[in-house]
Amino acid sequence: MTGHDPKDIKARIRAKIPGTDTNIEIRHTVCDICCPSFHCGLDAYVQNGRIIRIEGMETHPVSRGHICTKGQMNRQYLYRPDRILTPLRRTGRRGEGRFEPITWEEAYREIALRLNAIRKESGPEAVMMVSGYSKWYRPFLHRLAYSFGTPNYATESSNCMYATFLHWLTVTGHTMCYSDVSHSGVFLGWAFHPYYSRDMAAEIVEKRKAEGMKVILVDPRVTPAARRLADIHLRLRPGTDGALALGLAHILIREGMTDEEYIRRYVYGYEEYRRYADSFTPQRTEAETGVPAALIEEAARMIGRHLPLSICESASPVTHHENGFQNYRAVMALSAITGSFDRPGGQIPLSFDYNYQASGLDIDEPGFIHEHRPKSMAEPLGKRRFPLWSRLIDEAQSNDLLRQLKSKKPYPIRAILGFGYNYRIGPADQRLRRELLNTDFLVNTDLFLTDTCKLCDIILPACTSFERGELKIWPDGYIWYTKPVISPLGQARSDVEIICQLADALDVPDPLLRAGPDACYQRLIEKLPITLTELQNAPAPRKLPVRKYIPGSCLAQGLPTKSGRFELCSLTMEELSDPRLAPLPRYQRPQTEDARQNGMLCLCSAPRRPGLLHSRLMNLPWSLLLHEEGTVEIHPDDAVRLGIAEGDPVNLSTKEGTICGKATLSEEGMPGFLYLYHDIPQTDFNRLIGEEQLDPCSGFPAFRGIPVQVRKAGAAPCQKPVGEAKTSGAVPAAIWAAQWNSRLCTGCGACVVACMDQNDIRPQQGEPPLCRIRKDKKTGGWLRTACLHCEAPVCMTVCPAKAIRKDADTGLVVLSASRCLGCGSCQKACPRGAIFRDSQNRFTKCDGCLERIREGLLPACVKACARKALSVPCRAKAGSATGI
Repeated sequence: MTGHDPKDIKARIRAKIPGTDTNIEIRHTVCDICCPSFHCGLDAYVQNGRIIRIEGMETHPVSRGHICTKGQMNRQYLYRPDRILTPLRRTGRRGEGRFEPITWEEAYREIALRLNAIRKESGPEAVMMVSGYSKWYRPFLHRLAYSFGTPNYATESSNCMYATFLHWLTVTGHTMCYSDVSHSGVFLGWAFHPYYSRDMAAEIVEKRKAEGMKVILVDPRVTPAARRLADIHLRLRPGTDGALALGLAHILIREGMTDEEYIRRYVYGYEEYRRYADSFTPQRTEAETGVPAALIEEAARMIGRHLPLSICESASPVTHHENGFQNYRAVMALSAITGSFDRPGGQIPLSFDYNYQASGLDIDEPGFIHEHRPKSMAEPLGKRRFPLWSRLIDEAQSNDLLRQLKSKKPYPIRAILGFGYNYRIGPADQRLRRELLNTDFLVNTDLFLTDTCKLCDIILPACTSFERGELKIWPDGYIWYTKPVISPLGQARSDVEIICQLADALDVPDPLLRAGPDACYQRLIEKLPITLTELQNAPAPRKLPVRKYIPGSCLAQGLPTKSGRFELCSLTMEELSDPRLAPLPRYQRPQTEDARQNGMLCLCSAPRRPGLLHSRLMNLPWSLLLHEEGTVEIHPDDAVRLGIAEGDPVNLSTKEGTICGKATLSEEGMPGFLYLYHDIPQTDFNRLIGEEQLDPCSGFPAFRGIPVQVRKAGAAPCQKPVGEAKTSGAVPAAIWAAQWNSRLCTGCGACVVACMDQNDIRPQQGEPPLCRIRKDKKTGGWLRTACLHCEAPVCMTVCPAKAIRKDADTGLVVLSASRCLGCGSCQKACPRGAIFRDSQNRFTKCDGCLERIREGLLPACVKACARKALSVPCRAKAGSATGI
């Protein structure tokens, strides 16, 4: 762009256009905010060593330019003011949060001294090594735990996903399955909520539905997925999933819609299961679940007439009940009786190759982890309380930690070495905090000074995915060794680098781990036809030859269960002889059903929100603009009965304690049930859950079903959130605008965040985004309030300074801040509230990303919309805004 007018260059810099003239470069990496089974590709716009914008990486073979609302927030996440930038040592009393900076050498020396002393005095099992988020380093931490000698390696998966793994290991001997939606005749979306969680999963269901696949969704709430995808929506009461699954099975068996030959050859325990399901008539199932019997009949016949059946593999919504594990067994039993397990269009067994990804590549993660596993170790945490978990999951069950810290039986836990450890993830978190205050030694590695870090003796600063390189794999044989796109902030280091250096400081007998990350990565990929150097030099993911799984292979070989078949009646559970572990998927009525009969309400940890993942994004201004903290969703019928109005403060109480939130009325849930997002410090959901409210099979907490007393509190109602747009009067016709299809919109807010990212908007200064979306509480739909760039804009007509003009090429309505007098005439005249004062007290509005349009690029909001609810009709003159 040499020879450009300096004014144009300044405009290009403001618009963040890459080029040598703007000194802006695009570098590639991955998003590490959520689970490694995604880690979508990112384009990081870097200027002078700092990231100024985030977009999806179009050339990434799996995510293909898609990123969700959480991914759009990476820039604020990376530059959060509370990033830990140096190792810290506690100086005050534990829990006061007073620390002093120390060197890495001092930190490693003190950690090694304390942990080795505890190992010598009490045995290695007295040290627990725990991983929270992120998860990318877990094989290394697991190996370090075994090299140190402790059986107590644990993760946040004690609350998430592993109950699903435990189910499949129990009934098939395999860790996991995937839903072969591409070949399904009917998709049973049990707790399927893809637009806010695992959102790339929506694409294939949308495509197959358009091709004729039937879709049945099971969810107590009216979600965007239910509105957009469901042929039948079964709204059951939370925790009654097992009864509904057995009711569907009853009808399939009664109508002769099961695959008898398949059952004879590949299913164990069918007769006992059939006799048990026989009692779940449509009438009984309706009474148990609240789903009308006629609708259950219709759904069962839809399944039977449109096989094969694929079922949503959920991480935890179904299993977050005291009866959740058996409920999940009952749901997935439908795959067996319809002949859909390990068949095209059904549930296909898979094996993870590396870090929760099934790529088809020959990576020996289990061998890497277990090379230094001691032949004999003490029993892991939770073995006696959760014997099925301990038998099949190669981790301690961390939800037993509180009990063992208190009782010191069968031995004391004296120290915890954490990576992203969050004590607040489990039940009775305040009781756990009190016990942790009395623990001998606590270390945590994290990005931010979390509540857990504030309890620690030593804190180590970690990198984000933008500041490190790492080995990544994806399905179909894609592999990549990413590169840092910026230098680490402060003294932050990669988690894997820290683990290897700790191994050296601890003097563990593990030469490979002590040799460093590259030596370990070389060991992991030694069977692949590529070297580590080649991977490190690759600019993007490489595709390698893979072993293709042929559906039916596992059945043909015999499943690795005691019977060699899919076990509807589990021989492993039978062998354990624990009265709490029923070999059949027996239904247990949730405690909330009895409580409901007594006039109590049921509190559920609310489903995913598009801009949040647990507590990781809660302190981001962009996220706070999308989500009001501490809101308790209550059905209008319950609100009337309790005398609660919109915005009223409410107290929620159990025998464990009381928390306060703000009521918001919504018909998305069912009467009798409340929804509160978890991990909010001001409304600590886990404070209401008792340490005993755990599933006896998996150890999972009952996050989705807590009976509570609800009453209106005495404080003044909370105010409405800042920045909510108002509309009044007639809206002029738009000639150019990012057109919005409300039918396609899921309200994820990615457009809002992308707008703020593009325009460097800081909502904490009171400045709303130029592109806004809010929920209509009456209809449950979404409303977009932004500039429509009208054909005859009234704002331009009333402006005395002629500061507002229409761009001749695009028709966009642009406001010039330098010419604006600040009279406010335009703001008063705009019928959509699309003009407002910014943080510098100037009037501003959406300019449609004019400079991006001139460069042939999409507006930021349109680029960010994964659902294509926003689109651009090109009205530009020939030769401008090409390709839009």
